[in-house]
Amino acid sequence: MLDTTYNRLQELMQLLYLLSRDPAVPNDARYHVTVAQSEIALLSRVMQNSASSEAASARPVPLP
Repeated sequence: MLDTTYNRLQELMQLLYLLSRDPAVPNDARYHVTVAQSEIALLSRVMQNSASSEAASARPVPLP
């Protein structure tokens, strides 16, 4: 589930990148594209950290 969501976020980031490079996009709209890119990057990092934490806690703990 997280992989699918992460992939969708990456696709969205690619679309936002294309928008940011399009000369037809007005400067004020570019600001909103940049903000969206930052927010999605933050969300992606949170998801990756969450997945790492879940994987670490799912490992069996050796008994003494």
